[in-house]
Amino acid sequence: MPKGSPRGIPFVKGNPGGPGRPKKSEMTPEQIAAEAYRRETAKKIADLRLAAKVYTDEALGGLVGVLRNKKSPPGAIVSAASELLDRGWGKATQIIAGDEKNPVRIQHTRKLDITGLSDEQLDALEQALERTILAIEHDPNEKVGDNDE
Repeated sequence: MPKGSPRGIPFVKGNPGGPGRPKKSEMTPEQIAAEAYRRETAKKIADLRLAAKVYTDEALGGLVGVLRNKKSPPGAIVSAASELLDRGWGKATQIIAGDEKNPVRIQHTRKLDITGLSDEQLDALEQALERTILAIEHDPNEKVGDNDE
């Protein structure tokens, strides 16, 4: 195997040995504007966070002051203590749970362009959706099989 050739292909000067990096696709003006807005918003959020961090020591001191002040209302003391614990140890894990009458449901939606599909493809898609819905909604204790008896 020639030197510098991981796949046994000899190195030729000027030939990178592969397709290279794919060219960036053209963006529409709307996509360019949306990307610029996203970047501008992200920069503003980062700037705001940085500015707020300047007051970290003062804010923590204020919370400790409320916590230690004997004249603070009990609700303020509890809030200050909770904030300090959250900052120091992180927020407690939140469990998302339902019950038999109100189970937790997760809904995912996605737009699908079906305008170019043939009648046969639309029929196949409809059948696949029906099978999926039946699989999701079936009773897990119910026996499911291909043959109807």
